[in-house]
Amino acid sequence: MKVVCLGAGPSGLYLAISLKLRNPAHDVTVYERNQPGDTYGWGVVFSDQTLENLAANDPVSARAMASALIRWDYIDVKVRGQVERSGGHGFIGIGRRRMLEILSQRAAELGVKQHYGTEVEWGQTPLEDADLVVAADGLNSKVRNGDLAGFQCDIELRPNKFVWLGTRQRFDDAFTFMFEETPHGWVWAHAYQFDQDTSTFIVECRPETWERWGFGRMSHEESAETCRRIFEKHLGGHPLLTNSKHIRGSAWITFRACCAATGGGTRGADRGMRPNGPLFNGSGKSWGLRSNHPAPHLKGLGREVLPHGALKGSLKRTSPRGVKPITSDAPQSLTG
Repeated sequence: MKVVCLGAGPSGLYLAISLKLRNPAHDVTVYERNQPGDTYGWGVVFSDQTLENLAANDPVSARAMASALIRWDYIDVKVRGQVERSGGHGFIGIGRRRMLEILSQRAAELGVKQHYGTEVEWGQTPLEDADLVVAADGLNSKVRNGDLAGFQCDIELRPNKFVWLGTRQRFDDAFTFMFEETPHGWVWAHAYQFDQDTSTFIVECRPETWERWGFGRMSHEESAETCRRIFEKHLGGHPLLTNSKHIRGSAWITFRACCAATGGGTRGADRGMRPNGPLFNGSGKSWGLRSNHPAPHLKGLGREVLPHGALKGSLKRTSPRGVKPITSDAPQSLTG
């Protein structure tokens, strides 16, 4: 089978790895518009159970990731000087850049062809003779957004604003939620460690609070500094860091949800079945193909291929008469 994957994020690369593991004869090519090492996130967080599933699927890449993981069991909620802690959660974090390096190397070892700095538009030559095209190009997938009606999808904008930052302050003992009451309204953040030196720090607020603070008129650096002042008592003197130069205008992002029709004609953001194949929706890097009824023409793709795996995007089957949607996209996790 000839497979073309658009997007070399964790999802696209891990799917390519899994396909080659199931059948080394598969011809798998990944196209990525950015250069190797370019990534605009900070860390990736998932559960201990997800790592066990990854190890069962591909022990080689799982061992490489395990050596770079930060582990913790607690969740802390900090508000008005009080801390509530709960335990037994089993979280692990890894730097997004390091994770991509591991997956790219593993994919190359298995014979996956990777083309970086190459953006492929739908209908271009590399896709014409593919048996399977995977759009793993994120929540703003050009493939899906180019045919929302065909995928029976709507993109719904949520009201809250958030900005994805990093810090050298350590949050290695707990996944930490912080709530601060400011003169302009409540602002909150969640943070987690993903390597020995760096933590992800995601700040969120209501749109009216965002407007009162004037975040939309600030540069990325001014916005990070303002957030640092709001959460100063949690940061141990460390600044908040930004790597969002690729975003034009404000670094703040609006939550998006992708809703797709199910086989029964209803709509939802969970999961369902469509007449021509399974539809999977979830959030984060740890969701994937979980259907008990994989489509016949994708025999072998399903629970046994990607246990809690890595397809984050739209999966399509090509045919002489056009393109048939098989799965739909999912909301993007904040912790990805």
